[in-house]
Amino acid sequence: RVWTPLDVPIPTTHPLNETCRAHPASKAGEKSRFPRLLIPNATLKPEMCVRSGKDLLSSVIMKRGRVTDCRQLIVLWKNHHATASRTGRTIFLELGANIGACTMALLIATDASVIAFEPNPINLYHLTRSLSWAAREDPSLVDRVLVFPIAAGRLAREDLIYTEPGNGGNSVIGGLADAGNKVDSTPLSITVRPLADIFPLKAARRLAIAKMDVQGFECNALD
Repeated sequence: RVWTPLDVPIPTTHPLNETCRAHPASKAGEKSRFPRLLIPNATLKPEMCVRSGKDLLSSVIMKRGRVTDCRQLIVLWKNHHATASRTGRTIFLELGANIGACTMALLIATDASVIAFEPNPINLYHLTRSLSWAAREDPSLVDRVLVFPIAAGRLAREDLIYTEPGNGGNSVIGGLADAGNKVDSTPLSITVRPLADIFPLKAARRLAIAKMDVQGFECNALD
């Protein structure tokens, strides 16, 4: 089932019993309890529900408040904005949203309609909470983002996803070999569905930019 910021964040409990990481006690004077994502030329600096356990991207957001790759996507979108607007191409498709840094950046810094896919229930826990918080600060965001809690793949099926300890962005579907044996041996169950079943041709014609971060699953996702 597709998720929007009007829904209850999913899953309701964290698979590893983690929480959203707050500022350390040394930063008790911070105006916000959780780290904010610093987005160029944006008034809204949304709080992010980053992982409380060891995680590469969460640590970057905690320390810097910004993610370089996401800023590059904003520039790319704005460079193509005029052409995209004339042709009705207004969708930013994200396959592998992780905890939502780029999802949030594009949503707030541009006029894109964001469609994000993220199958990992750990990442979903953080992604959907961050989006819910942002929508409370700016209700107009609700109508511009959809999250599919599944992976795009060749065949409809249930599968397993494996994750590298300390790097939630390095998650692979189906087996350990594809990740160079860096992933955790404890997998999580996910759902895989063909992209064409969810993203019909009519919607695909509105696609402006697609970001794929699916760790070797690209051909499978696009088939």
